[in-house]
Amino acid sequence: MLIRTKLLSRAALGAALLGALALAPARAQEPVKIGLILPMTGGQASTGKQIDNAVKLYMQQNGDSVAGKKIEVILKDDAADPANTKRIAQELIVNDKVNFIAGFGVTPAALAAAPLATQAKIPEVVMGVNAFTLAAQAVNPKITTKLVMIDTWFDPAKEAAAAETLANLGCDVIAQHVDSPATLQVCEKRKIYGFGYGADMSRFAPHAHLTASLDLWGPYYIERAKAMLAGSWKSDDIWWGFKEGLLGMAPFNKNVPDNVRAAADKIIADTKAGTYEVFTGPISDQTGKERIAKGQRMEDKDLLVMDWYVKGVQS
Repeated sequence: MLIRTKLLSRAALGAALLGALALAPARAQEPVKIGLILPMTGGQASTGKQIDNAVKLYMQQNGDSVAGKKIEVILKDDAADPANTKRIAQELIVNDKVNFIAGFGVTPAALAAAPLATQAKIPEVVMGVNAFTLAAQAVNPKITTKLVMIDTWFDPAKEAAAAETLANLGCDVIAQHVDSPATLQVCEKRKIYGFGYGADMSRFAPHAHLTASLDLWGPYYIERAKAMLAGSWKSDDIWWGFKEGLLGMAPFNKNVPDNVRAAADKIIADTKAGTYEVFTGPISDQTGKERIAKGQRMEDKDLLVMDWYVKGVQS
């Protein structure tokens, strides 16, 4: 499994987002729409104007199409007010049918729009749920994934409540796509195994914590710093993972059998070598419809817009 990430200067954000749109799907005559929510008035207006100028500069220099797809940017001013941000995001999704929502001058504004993005099945979240389910089903095809959305990346109280719900539903293992150790603390209390996310959380749940994905930003920052010193830095869109050292795994729980450790290590090695891809067909969606034929791999451009769950996900 790979982590895709964008690390951009604020002023260059808009331009880099447009550059990534070569991967976005659209019917031949339909534009790819970006809802750009920025503080164009108020105390944070300078931030919004920087991003807006970056978008305009990119389009002036490169035109308003990418890979043959027409780009339409819909700019909305939220004045850095989270209440405005949420309302505008809703309007952009429902009325304007945007493909992407971008911008946000302040963190509270981004958090205000996050629940709407989740409800709209943002690919990053869907991709993670599907990857977890497919990997588990490769071991036991009868495995199902019960999904609880809490519409936030960090809220220990909500995370704990969701974990309690999953435990009450009889789940044997609980994974998470949120940032606090609250889920694992519930697992520890309920004597259920779990997986951490983004960091080694074993100290919070020494018995329950099986392992965790690790987001290791060091290699990227080092490369970017070297590029800056060499004068070769530019805004970029990356898709790094195990091979590049951006993704790792926390130490396995002592109760994980040796053969399971070996199987996991092999997947990591094969991922680095490019011989393993969890999104390899046959893959069917929740309705049973085949989405990926046997032997075929999903392309990055399709993963980036994934808005359907695989068979076995109970959402």
